[in-house]
Amino acid sequence: MRIVRRCVALIALATVMLFAAGTAPPLRAPIAVFVHGGGWVSGTPAMGDPLSGFFRGRQFLFASIDYPKPPTVPLMSSVEQVQRQIANAVRSGPSVVVAHSAGAHLAATAAFRPDAPPIRCLILLDGVGYDLVGLLKANPTLQQRLGLTWRQAAALSPTELATDSMRRPAVLLAAGGDARGTADQARRFAWVLRGNGMDVTVKIFPGAAHNDFRTAFLDPNSPIARAAAAFLAAHPGCSK
Repeated sequence: MRIVRRCVALIALATVMLFAAGTAPPLRAPIAVFVHGGGWVSGTPAMGDPLSGFFRGRQFLFASIDYPKPPTVPLMSSVEQVQRQIANAVRSGPSVVVAHSAGAHLAATAAFRPDAPPIRCLILLDGVGYDLVGLLKANPTLQQRLGLTWRQAAALSPTELATDSMRRPAVLLAAGGDARGTADQARRFAWVLRGNGMDVTVKIFPGAAHNDFRTAFLDPNSPIARAAAAFLAAHPGCSK
């Protein structure tokens, strides 16, 4: 199937939306919004390309969004732009936010702020920084690179933001052997979410590398893709 790429201006940043050639995007359809990683300071929407076919095959529109990055802007500005872009994208219909690495931190922060957009479900892929304070304490160089005070880091930590008033199903997929401890971060974040009454699934993949959590979606039979598919099948409200 040939795919049409259409660039849509959202908050003055390019968002690539993919849908079948020869068709117009539906006025209302479920949409998967991808937030790329890159250590908060790099990365592009093209990093979402490996995931597009997986979601389009399940009748989702697919949008890969961009955001301004430190040190050009404060990290809070990155979060606010991600939040605004998600809010614009989800006007088309029910939304799943899919995010990788530092993008998972940005997406989770946006999802649990008091003015969060109406996200149905979260698929977080080897996320880094759910407990941003803990991550920065273990990595002072990163704190300097992001230019955050401890108070600012706490305000940007999803573990501090999640409340029982913002329940939405989530799946956290993580690498078992990643040096950044992404599996432990996923387990800790899941523990916080469950404590707030949320439906959370955690899957750890001992042999997976960090970038496998994007590229594995090219193979619908890969364990990572199957885990995401099982989550969507178990939560039909993500797309309805």
